[in-house]
Amino acid sequence: MLAERVQEWTREWVQQGYAEGLEQGRAEGRAQGRAEGRAQGRAEGRAAGRSLLHRQAARKFETATADQLATAITELRDPERLAEVGESIIDCSTGNQLLERVRIICGHEAAEQEG
Repeated sequence: MLAERVQEWTREWVQQGYAEGLEQGRAEGRAQGRAEGRAQGRAEGRAAGRSLLHRQAARKFETATADQLATAITELRDPERLAEVGESIIDCSTGNQLLERVRIICGHEAAEQEG
Protein backbone atom coordinates (compact mmCIF):
# COMPACT_ATOMS: atom_id res chain seq x y z
CA MET A 1 0.00 0.00 0.00
CA LEU A 2 2.75 2.44 0.96
CA ALA A 3 4.80 1.44 -2.08
CA GLU A 4 1.83 2.15 -4.35
CA ARG A 5 1.35 5.55 -2.74
CA VAL A 6 5.04 6.39 -3.25
CA GLN A 7 4.76 5.42 -6.93
CA GLU A 8 1.65 7.57 -7.28
CA TRP A 9 3.42 10.56 -5.70
CA THR A 10 6.38 10.04 -8.00
CA ARG A 11 4.10 10.00 -11.05
CA GLU A 12 2.36 13.17 -9.85
CA TRP A 13 5.70 14.94 -9.29
CA VAL A 14 6.92 13.91 -12.71
CA GLN A 15 3.68 15.08 -14.33
CA GLN A 16 3.78 18.35 -12.41
CA GLY A 17 7.42 18.91 -13.38
CA TYR A 18 6.61 18.13 -17.00
CA ALA A 19 3.68 20.58 -16.98
CA GLU A 20 5.75 23.32 -15.36
CA GLY A 21 8.60 22.77 -17.81
CA LEU A 22 6.21 22.81 -20.74
CA GLU A 23 4.64 26.09 -19.58
CA GLN A 24 8.04 27.65 -19.01
CA GLY A 25 9.14 26.57 -22.48
CA ARG A 26 6.00 28.03 -24.03
CA ALA A 27 6.47 31.32 -22.19
CA GLU A 28 10.10 31.55 -23.31
CA GLY A 29 9.09 30.68 -26.86
CA ARG A 30 6.42 33.40 -26.91
CA ALA A 31 8.87 35.98 -25.56
CA GLN A 32 11.50 35.01 -28.11
CA GLY A 33 8.93 35.06 -30.91
CA ARG A 34 7.76 38.55 -29.95
CA ALA A 35 11.34 39.83 -29.79
CA GLU A 36 12.17 38.32 -33.18
CA GLY A 37 8.95 39.71 -34.65
CA ARG A 38 9.72 43.21 -33.41
CA ALA A 39 13.26 43.02 -34.77
CA GLN A 40 12.01 41.79 -38.13
CA GLY A 41 9.36 44.52 -38.23
CA ARG A 42 11.94 47.22 -37.52
CA ALA A 43 14.24 45.83 -40.23
CA GLU A 44 11.40 45.74 -42.75
CA GLY A 45 10.42 49.30 -41.82
CA ARG A 46 13.97 50.54 -42.34
CA ALA A 47 14.15 48.75 -45.70
CA ALA A 48 10.87 50.34 -46.80
CA GLY A 49 12.16 53.74 -45.68
CA ARG A 50 15.39 53.32 -47.61
CA SER A 51 13.40 52.29 -50.69
CA LEU A 52 11.24 55.41 -50.41
CA LEU A 53 14.33 57.62 -50.07
CA HIS A 54 15.79 56.01 -53.20
CA ARG A 55 12.59 56.72 -55.16
CA GLN A 56 12.46 60.32 -53.94
CA ALA A 57 16.10 60.94 -54.85
CA ALA A 58 15.58 59.39 -58.29
CA ARG A 59 12.59 61.62 -58.87
CA LYS A 60 14.35 64.83 -57.84
CA PHE A 61 17.84 64.03 -59.14
CA GLU A 62 19.13 61.45 -61.59
CA THR A 63 19.04 57.67 -61.10
CA ALA A 64 22.81 57.55 -60.61
CA THR A 65 22.50 59.83 -57.56
CA ALA A 66 19.68 57.72 -56.18
CA ASP A 67 21.73 54.55 -56.64
CA GLN A 68 24.71 56.11 -54.86
CA LEU A 69 22.37 57.23 -52.08
CA ALA A 70 20.99 53.70 -51.71
CA THR A 71 24.50 52.32 -51.35
CA ALA A 72 25.47 54.98 -48.82
CA ILE A 73 22.45 54.44 -46.55
CA THR A 74 22.43 50.64 -46.63
CA GLU A 75 23.81 50.39 -43.09
CA LEU A 76 21.85 53.28 -41.53
CA ARG A 77 19.79 51.91 -38.62
CA ASP A 78 18.70 55.02 -36.75
CA PRO A 79 15.26 56.22 -37.90
CA GLU A 80 16.25 59.79 -37.06
CA ARG A 81 19.23 59.57 -39.41
CA LEU A 82 17.00 58.18 -42.18
CA ALA A 83 14.65 61.12 -41.60
CA GLU A 84 17.62 63.48 -41.95
CA VAL A 85 18.37 61.91 -45.32
CA GLY A 86 14.76 62.53 -46.38
CA GLU A 87 14.99 66.16 -45.29
CA SER A 88 18.25 66.48 -47.20
CA ILE A 89 16.55 65.29 -50.39
CA ILE A 90 14.11 68.17 -49.99
CA ASP A 91 16.73 70.75 -48.97
CA CYS A 92 19.52 69.99 -51.45
CA SER A 93 19.48 71.47 -54.91
CA THR A 94 22.01 69.13 -56.52
CA GLY A 95 22.74 65.44 -56.35
CA ASN A 96 26.33 66.11 -55.30
CA GLN A 97 25.16 68.30 -52.44
CA LEU A 98 22.81 65.53 -51.31
CA LEU A 99 25.50 62.86 -51.41
CA GLU A 100 27.88 65.05 -49.39
CA ARG A 101 25.23 65.59 -46.71
CA VAL A 102 24.48 61.87 -46.63
CA ARG A 103 28.17 61.10 -46.10
CA ILE A 104 28.12 63.43 -43.10
CA ILE A 105 24.92 61.85 -41.74
CA CYS A 106 26.33 58.35 -42.14
CA GLY A 107 29.57 59.44 -40.50
CA HIS A 108 27.68 60.78 -37.49
CA GLU A 109 25.87 57.48 -37.01
CA ALA A 110 29.11 55.50 -37.30
CA ALA A 111 30.78 57.77 -34.72
CA GLU A 112 27.86 57.34 -32.31
CA GLN A 113 27.99 53.56 -32.66
CA GLU A 114 31.71 53.54 -31.87
CA GLY A 115 31.31 55.83 -28.85
